[in-house]
Amino acid sequence: MFSHLRTAIRGLLQSPAFSIVCVLTLALGIGANTAMFSVIDSLLLRRLPFPHSEQLVRLMLSVPKRGIRGSPGMSLRAYEYYRDRSHAFTDVAAYDGESLNITGTKEPEELRAARVSFNYFHVLGTEPLLGRNFLPEEDGPGGKPVAIISQGLWQRRFAGDMNVIGKTFLLNDTAYTVIGVMPAGFEMPAREFTLWVTNLAGFTTFTPQQIRGGAGYLQLLARLRPDATIASAASEVSVLVGQYGRDDPGRTDADPDARMNVVPLETAQVDDFRTELLVLFGAVGFVLMIACANVAALLLARAASRGREIAIRAALGASRRQLIGHLLSESLLLSIAGGAVGLLIALWGTALMERAAQAGFPEIRQVHWDIRVLAFAMAVSIVTGIVFGLAPALQISTPDLNATLREGGRAAAGSASRHRLRGVLVVGQVALSIVLLIGAGLLLRSFVALHQIDPGFDPRNVLTMHVRMGPARYATDEQRSQFLERARQAIGSVPGVNSSAAALSRPMGGAGVMAPVLRATDPIVPYAQRTIAAWQSATPGYFETMRTRLLRGRTFTERDRMGAQPVVIINETLAKLLWPTQDPIGQRLLVARIEVPWEVVGVIHDLKAPAAANNGGSGGEVYTPYDQRTWPGVNFIVRADVDPSLISSAVRARLLELDPDQPVTNVETVDQIIANSLGQRRLTLWLIGGFATVALILALIGLYGVIAYSVAQRTREIGIRHALGASFSQICRMVLGQGLRLAAVGVIAGIAGAFGLTRLISGLLFGVQPTDPVVFVAAGVLFAAVAALASYVPAYRAAKVDPVIALRDE
Repeated sequence: MFSHLRTAIRGLLQSPAFSIVCVLTLALGIGANTAMFSVIDSLLLRRLPFPHSEQLVRLMLSVPKRGIRGSPGMSLRAYEYYRDRSHAFTDVAAYDGESLNITGTKEPEELRAARVSFNYFHVLGTEPLLGRNFLPEEDGPGGKPVAIISQGLWQRRFAGDMNVIGKTFLLNDTAYTVIGVMPAGFEMPAREFTLWVTNLAGFTTFTPQQIRGGAGYLQLLARLRPDATIASAASEVSVLVGQYGRDDPGRTDADPDARMNVVPLETAQVDDFRTELLVLFGAVGFVLMIACANVAALLLARAASRGREIAIRAALGASRRQLIGHLLSESLLLSIAGGAVGLLIALWGTALMERAAQAGFPEIRQVHWDIRVLAFAMAVSIVTGIVFGLAPALQISTPDLNATLREGGRAAAGSASRHRLRGVLVVGQVALSIVLLIGAGLLLRSFVALHQIDPGFDPRNVLTMHVRMGPARYATDEQRSQFLERARQAIGSVPGVNSSAAALSRPMGGAGVMAPVLRATDPIVPYAQRTIAAWQSATPGYFETMRTRLLRGRTFTERDRMGAQPVVIINETLAKLLWPTQDPIGQRLLVARIEVPWEVVGVIHDLKAPAAANNGGSGGEVYTPYDQRTWPGVNFIVRADVDPSLISSAVRARLLELDPDQPVTNVETVDQIIANSLGQRRLTLWLIGGFATVALILALIGLYGVIAYSVAQRTREIGIRHALGASFSQICRMVLGQGLRLAAVGVIAGIAGAFGLTRLISGLLFGVQPTDPVVFVAAGVLFAAVAALASYVPAYRAAKVDPVIALRDE
């Protein structure tokens, strides 16, 4: 072995250009695969950092018959029903997120808090770094307000005080006592949460009457018993879902079509981006295969010049096994060197992805390198060396000694089987690169289609910011309405502001609250069986500020106040759904659990908010005047006559002047919101496009190399053709035709493969089919064009061969 390695090192050092090209080619493939594996390993393969994490599951509700496939929230009483009656779980916990204002120390700040059941951390099997977990008596309306904080919040707001346990601070103007500090890296249920409070009935978005009536807002987390399986647990909860409505026919939150899915927590945590990561991993796998084929073709070409050397070794007694060992040693050296350089590329690529993923793929920031990633890189390097080195080694390890030594290596060089193998390798490279090109083209068309969607309003020069009014200071509807009126007047006084309004959720940033709606003339049915629509609450001037197209009726005015006739504006989709053949203006609608009918006074053009569909809604939207249904959290929408970023600080300052203890957060333009909402798709497109570009370049290099080598081997033949009168154009067509034939076969094979493989990314596409003919034809034409260019260079050189020089040796 050491003898093989010494010989291989000497041989590679004698051909530095060949060695460098091979190492760099392999480094691209190995580096890209290592970078993607580090992401896959961190996000998909690793166990969650909890004891027996394989036993942790999410209970996720869906109603396929009504198109609700996400995980709509469950009511508090539904959670208690499933918790008390299930036997497949050791315990069931519930949680949801809300925003709370922290005041009293330093600058006021809005925090994302997880409101959890007292047993939440017990189900996860984790303990605080300092302090203790929640107690059962703290989980309820009469419990003492306590909180567990993250290590980041502990360091930021409490300066890492080791005596923080027992200290109090104000959340929404209520004194909370710190009872625990979680360890660094604890990010459940998501990274954005910085503290945890209990009392599931204290959720501030809903009224106590709505919570008692069965409003759905909770997500369920459970731990399987050691002797239970996912299948057995799913069977049990399916029975419980059916029993939930039958045990009490009066329950308004029991949907007879509902289904409960038991999903491993590890799967649920990455479900939003699993497909994208697997597609990217498949794409870099294609790049590695193309790199291997490229280097294999280079080794075959190099073997032509080594035919005499191999024949002499065989003539001196070297066995075929020894020859293969010698040749594989060179391949392994190249692959290991490529792996070493690839690690540097992988480190750079991972850092680049982390910077590019700030908006769309924030989980990529969790990527860590360790021995597993290094082991993967080493394994890929070794396997790659064997894969691309084996075929050439088998080909040239059985030389024809008589022909090779008699002809000086020409016979070996002209081996038809080696020409065929090189052709097969080139065809394979072309086919794989075509698949990646088509995938990138489909994603590009999808991305363009998303950008071309009419949002239903004018997003230019619009600034948004979020304010959450504390329940102690703004406890009543009147107090909230008065604050909003003062805030709008203050914002309107800022130079450069054209108009302003406020709404429950910001444009393109969410669906507000998903609410059941029912025509007032229809028979009363349980809430769970009504049409689901996105519920927005907005002030007068909202639609004018947004510049939303009003299709019929009117928008909100100052007359639509508390105590006046409840009115509602609906979007075009909901109007067609509820009153397909009637004029909706003047019709009456029941919204959520408010039994007073709301009169429809306007119909607007649909606002394309993706979150409405993601939350399981019908695509319908209802808007109610803010004064007639107030919420503690609102988003100000400000239309400016100038660049919104120039006035953001002034607008924020005016709001803080009204209430210095009121944090103003999420200051963004609508253009930024739209860009962030497409961040994950944009990053996927960039990566797939980058991989496709690398694959295209490698495939063209391989094609160029094969044609150039063929020209070099056919110099004598070309010289004879020149001598017999062949013209410049005839020689060019002959050589060019060889390259185009290889490219054509590869393009056809790639298109055939893409017809099946592109269906795997159908979930990532919008407005384009996985078999879109425009993309398939464009990819084929593009590759044919660049393949013709790659083939023309050696064809031109062949046509310029001087027959005197070509035939001199004859």
